[in-house]
Amino acid sequence: MPKYQEKGFTLVELITVISIVAIISAIALPNMAGMIKDYRLRSAGRQLFSTLQRLKMRAVKENIDTKIYFDQDGTSGQYFYQSFVDTDDDDAIDTDEAFDRVDLDENLTIAYTGSNPKGFTPRGRPYGTTGSTITISLNYTGKQVQIVMNSVGNIRAQ
Repeated sequence: MPKYQEKGFTLVELITVISIVAIISAIALPNMAGMIKDYRLRSAGRQLFSTLQRLKMRAVKENIDTKIYFDQDGTSGQYFYQSFVDTDDDDAIDTDEAFDRVDLDENLTIAYTGSNPKGFTPRGRPYGTTGSTITISLNYTGKQVQIVMNSVGNIRAQ
């Protein structure tokens, strides 16, 4: 008569596998948090780069000044920027001017050289300046993304 065999895992095998998974997770999770912050920094840089390209194309296409205004919320301290078509060329967003607002992640700061607002003339050149650098930084790490606009309106990310 054949001996009956039970199929399955023993308690020792299950505890061993769970322990190994727990150790690997404990090592990987802190790195994941840093990776997420780095991703948000790169994503914010790409989004700003795209916004500047859209503003330049719109300025040339519609033969009008387009602007981008950088600011920080007084209550939360969160940085944001607003892009708009400045139909009356007063460097301010008026009620009849459509605009887009982008809030940055709370761990990101924004700094720039030159004047505020920035933007493009109908010829695709930087508005009110010969060019500038916009820097988005990840707090407390020194990591940053720079968007550079030169005097002829070319935009590049660094």
